[in-house]
Amino acid sequence: MNKFLMKLMLLIIAGIIYLITGRNRRQKEKIPDGMDILCDPSEQRYLVYAMGIFVFLGVMVISVLYIRAGAPKEARMMWGLCVVMAVGILAVTIFSGNMMAKMCVYFNSELLYIERPFHETRVFKWYEIQKIEGKYGSTIHLYHLDGTKILTVYAKMVNYKHFCEVLQNR
Repeated sequence: MNKFLMKLMLLIIAGIIYLITGRNRRQKEKIPDGMDILCDPSEQRYLVYAMGIFVFLGVMVISVLYIRAGAPKEARMMWGLCVVMAVGILAVTIFSGNMMAKMCVYFNSELLYIERPFHETRVFKWYEIQKIEGKYGSTIHLYHLDGTKILTVYAKMVNYKHFCEVLQNR
């Protein structure tokens, strides 16, 4: 049983490392020619992944120590439930991190592509943006000609300054 748990932990850790390191390359490869990307910093995503990993590893280590110390048979089902919950939390954090990576904006001096998870890519021309609210040092809200908010841009985002330059020069 201990060998199985160790192999399972190593397999999950290898998968997580692949997900973490592979996402940035895939995101950079998706940038259309002549465009720049505006997205959340990858450190936020790594923090979400790390929370899931720490919860999972903590529960796994405590479970192995508890069982090796001679846990009563009645309590093992409860610990099994804890392990299942830890795996569930790990899956949710991996899913959340991947969804964070899919939220990005591609832009150049003519177009604005907005990608969100589970949505079609929305394409706007700069002249379709009617109103801009907010401060250029913190948060900017962009509104379409019909008055609907199409994008909120935060100062912490990657390429924020370049996006503001393009926005001011449009």
